[in-house]
Amino acid sequence: MRRKDLAALANTAAARSRRIGAPLLRPDSDADTIAEWLQWNDPNGAHTAELALAEDMDPYDLDSAWEALEQMLADDLPKYTPNRSDDLAVAQKIRETFVDRKAERRQEVPWKWPRSMREVGRCEAVMYSSDKWQKGRGRNWLEDYKHIAEGMQWVLVRPGFLQDGKTRKALDVVGPEIDLHPMPSSFAVLADVLGVQMQFYMPDGAGDEYYLPNASEDTGLYEVAIGHAKLGAGQFPDTGETFLIVYTPAGVEMLIVGEKLAVEKDGIVG
Repeated sequence: MRRKDLAALANTAAARSRRIGAPLLRPDSDADTIAEWLQWNDPNGAHTAELALAEDMDPYDLDSAWEALEQMLADDLPKYTPNRSDDLAVAQKIRETFVDRKAERRQEVPWKWPRSMREVGRCEAVMYSSDKWQKGRGRNWLEDYKHIAEGMQWVLVRPGFLQDGKTRKALDVVGPEIDLHPMPSSFAVLADVLGVQMQFYMPDGAGDEYYLPNASEDTGLYEVAIGHAKLGAGQFPDTGETFLIVYTPAGVEMLIVGEKLAVEKDGIVG
């Protein structure tokens, strides 16, 4: 596997674990940095040069460090065999649960899943307009809803999507690049999306470090207004975890993930 792909997979695994302390890996990372990541992922091992020498072992050189990383990722990451019929059944169930009626049609989208997206902060709320629960009033009877996040949820975006509302210039954002493989072959259309309220990661000094401001810091919430876009939902095939997407005819603009995120008859929960 290419070092670029290995670094992306390692960074994704670290981000999904929600454990702090993992160094950010790059295709040109040195042996010490990779060993630090290995030690973070396997704290009982002897991966850093200091611990390896203490155990009378040879420290990693650059090639052996990458080989050890590839082996660790192969051992730790779940194996996945695509099953398109399962993906379709899951998407149909999500749709029917959300609107409380049978799904009526399937439609192919003119885009593919992005290979990766940047995680830029925490999702606080999702606003949408839907005709769910409007039996007897017609399909065009829309009502606005706001789902306030009950647990930790994170926002990933495509490059250039977030823009300043006045200047229309792309916002400078920080956060890890997350590999999205694998993604399902089908997802459920939920509603027209109105916007997303979120808190952005802030840069922490020079380099790639960042942090999420706490409630005592005067950073406030930001509302991302999204016009002419849809809200969808699906499940990661390898973990079964539910995610939300904001998409347009051009593709996926935003991905929202969370450990307790789900779509129920009451709407979006978690």
